[in-house]
Amino acid sequence: MSRRISFPKSERGAALMTVLLLVSVLSVIAALMLERSTLATRLAVNGADRETARWQAIGIESLVLQEIANLNLQNGRLPPIGIAPDGIQQQLPFERGAAQITVRDGATCFNINSLVTGQQGRLASNPAAMEQFARLANVVQIDQRQAESLAAAIADWIDSDQQENPGGGEDGFYLREDEPHRTGGQLIYDIGELRAIRGMDEVLFDRLRPWLCALPAAEMSELNINQLRQDQFPLIAMLLPPEYPVSRVREILATRPPQGFSSVFNFWQTVESGQNEISSDVQQQAVLDTRWYALETRVTIGDALLKERALVDGRLDPPRVVWRVWDGD
Repeated sequence: MSRRISFPKSERGAALMTVLLLVSVLSVIAALMLERSTLATRLAVNGADRETARWQAIGIESLVLQEIANLNLQNGRLPPIGIAPDGIQQQLPFERGAAQITVRDGATCFNINSLVTGQQGRLASNPAAMEQFARLANVVQIDQRQAESLAAAIADWIDSDQQENPGGGEDGFYLREDEPHRTGGQLIYDIGELRAIRGMDEVLFDRLRPWLCALPAAEMSELNINQLRQDQFPLIAMLLPPEYPVSRVREILATRPPQGFSSVFNFWQTVESGQNEISSDVQQQAVLDTRWYALETRVTIGDALLKERALVDGRLDPPRVVWRVWDGD
């Protein structure tokens, strides 16, 4: 037989307060549990959306690779910068989201790995590229001596030997620093590595960064003269003798036909008096075809956003992605 618990009249108010307090605490706990459950569900959905976005980006890669292969088979070229200043852009809608795709020339820059020649494990400094780097740095307002020292230091960082270039630095220099380390002894993967190199500071790095890239090949920079923007004139100036007027280089790009130069020969004719002073090797660095394609993909599904940057080698058969970076994981 159950007995009913009764409180003295003097305690009934306190008991009511206790019950109300318990109800209040339980309500807060229930609200927190519901919030956590909602958050967990949202995170699970967002995680699934990110994974779906990744697969969408990989699928887009395959489509782009096929288009590049078709472009090569048809002996086609990217539209000149005068017609497509932001590269080839396309919107691709799909269920619960969309993708923004941009394909452009990925080599409108000085290839930092051109400062050496050879293959991995047997890399040697490349004086011709070192001279071009110094010229580029000088055009963007870096002192000539400092520019030459940076070129030497970067070449030493990449090459396989321990013989210092004048103004450069091999392991012996870096092992004496407060935080000892060795040179890379291999091609640079990301230009952020340059921060560790002798003579490089943040001011110099920020000034040089817009003009540099790290292509996965120890080869001289090939510049598609129809893909360079007008403000990228220093990249053309670096190919020319120091006495060639930079103002004239600006003019050449500013007056380039909207359809671009019809031939490399036509471009060098426009350069006029400098043509006879430029070696055939340097003249071959001006091209109309694209080898390296930069692919930027932005995929949105639900609340998830995934961005991918990839580099495609268009000379491979079939074309292939040689590196990619994800953002939004």
